[in-house]
Order: sequence, then structure tokens, then C-alpha cells
Amino acid sequence: MAEFSIIMTYMDGNSSFRRRNVFTVIERCIKLFPDAEIVVAEQGRSSQSDKFESYEQVKRIQVDAGEKFHKTRLLNEAVRNTSSEVIVMIDADSYIDEKASESILNGINPLKEGKYGIIYPFDSVDYLTEAQTRMLLGGETINSKFCAHGVHIQRQTGLCNMYLKSTWEAVKGFDEAFIEWGAEDDAFMYKIKRLVGIVKRTEGHVYHLFHPAVNTDTYIKSSTYLKNRKICACVRRMTDDDLKSYVSGYVSMDSLVEKYDGIKRLSVRLHWPCTKHTVLTIDTTIYDVIDDGNLTFTKLLDVIMREDGPDYMPVFVKAVLDPIPDLSDEQREEIKAFLDKAKRISELEKE
Repeated sequence: MAEFSIIMTYMDGNSSFRRRNVFTVIERCIKLFPDAEIVVAEQGRSSQSDKFESYEQVKRIQVDAGEKFHKTRLLNEAVRNTSSEVIVMIDADSYIDEKASESILNGINPLKEGKYGIIYPFDSVDYLTEAQTRMLLGGETINSKFCAHGVHIQRQTGLCNMYLKSTWEAVKGFDEAFIEWGAEDDAFMYKIKRLVGIVKRTEGHVYHLFHPAVNTDTYIKSSTYLKNRKICACVRRMTDDDLKSYVSGYVSMDSLVEKYDGIKRLSVRLHWPCTKHTVLTIDTTIYDVIDDGNLTFTKLLDVIMREDGPDYMPVFVKAVLDPIPDLSDEQREEIKAFLDKAKRISELEKE
């Protein structure tokens, strides 16, 4: 039996970019993890199906899930068809670096020992342009200075994560009420965080490979996407009793969404020009950050501390704010004052 199983989801969509990306990611995984099992859940059948099956290391699972991409159903079918207890999910457009691969290998035993519920083996992401993607796939060395959005950190729950199959079973897998894409990974993480164990993020870098967006601006305003967001927000906000009843099948998600809808708004993406030359981009549903035109580092950090606690603040500042080259003296003093505040709170909490 393989020490761990890698799962991916794929729907062709007649996109040469997506085809290029998925096989690039598969071959990257084969190179980094020659002993791992790779399970690809493909929605329907395409001209690429035989190519998936041509890799000795790859098991292709065909899933009939209608015309719309149904990522959660694909993920669940992929997990069901794995043969190992440790599951590593890698998106079909996510190219991980060697540090992330080390974090994956180093995360196997802590998961088995029950130290963590879910591990994210990366702490930064670059969203590459088409030209940058071609550079990377052409063998050129590429690093964070090529980042398309300035300083870019993902407190992201997609792209790449790892957990036990028994954990997936304990939270009843991915909720198939989510259709297409958006917020399904966040809801899965919230269930694990609240019902199973600690969420851990380790060092590593992910390069998100370019592919044309498919009506993204229209989609994020669609009823499908808005429903996905409401489901995720509901999972985050519901009481422990409601969450346990939902996972056990005693309460429907529709009734819970109606109960919790409108309590608090979540922001999907924050593009914040925090200095003259740097746009700080945070893609997340973990933090409710709303740019009201008067956003400061203090306001941003306060939101993050409420979610992740005071001990995380030095980690966030080091990873996200310290690398910004043109911070003013006033901004650095603001950050330092907040770190001092977080330290005092942490000490009080431990008394």
C-alpha cells in the first residue's frame, strides 16, 4: 500500500491550458513522490481519459455529475477510491515547490499520530500570468519576485492540503450541496477544525498555473456561487450542537442557512494598496476583512487575531508585512505596537 494518496479533480472543458496544467501537475507529483498513489477523479470522459490511464502511478475515476463542474462530488469519489489513510489533495493547476513537498512528507507522521486535523503544506502563493507560466514550465527559475499581484499570501484552504481518510469520514466528507467551485474547501476545513483537531500550516510555496478565467466576474455574482458562500458562512457560524446535528444528518443545510444567513458578511478577496508601490492581496474566507477606504494595519491585524489568536500574529507579520520593501516608519511603528498588544494578550490568556 502507498504511504499516501494524492487526489486531483478534473473536467476537460475543451481548454488546452487546463489539459497542459493537469498533466504538468501529475508529472510533477510523480517526480516528487514516486511511491505515492495518484487518484484523478474526472467528470465524464474526455479525449484525455486514456492519457490519465497511461501513467502507471495514476488511477482514473470517472464520475458522472451532470454538466456543471461538481468539485465536491469529485473530491469525495477520489477519496473513496484511495488505498491509503493519508490523503493529499493537490489542485490540477497547483505546482508545488520542493519545500512544500518536504512539508508533505514531514506531515505524514504528525497526521497519523493525531497531532493535527488538517495540514496546509504551504504558506505563500504566486498566481502566475500566462508568460510566467510558460517560463516556469519551460524550465526557467522563477521565484516570488515574479508574483503577479505584489506581495501575495494565501491563508487559503484550497490548492493543496492533507488529512486522514478517517478525518474525512468523521466530518462526512465534502458537502455536495456545493456546486461548481467556491468555498467548499473552507467549509471542509471549518468542520475539521471544530470537530477533529488543529489546523496546521507549514512552509512551502505554490505556483498557481495560468489558465483563462471562465466568466469569473459573472460567476461570483451568480446564484450558484452566492449559495456556496452562504453554505460556507453557515458552517463557520453555527453552534457546536447545530454542526454536530448537521454532520450526523439530523438537520438540513437549507434550514441552517436560513437560520444563519445575514449574520455576518465574509469578504472573498481584498486588494489593498497598503503602500505606494505594493498591493497586498489576501484571498480567503477565513478573515472577514472589509476595505472601507480607511483600512489600516491595526484594523487588518485585529481581524486576523480574532480568528487565529495572538500567538499567530508574529507569524503573519513576518510572512506578509515584513517583506514589503517600502513601509513607512509610521507603518512599522503601527505593526510593532500591535505585536506588543498581541504578546500581552497571549501572556494574559496563559495565566
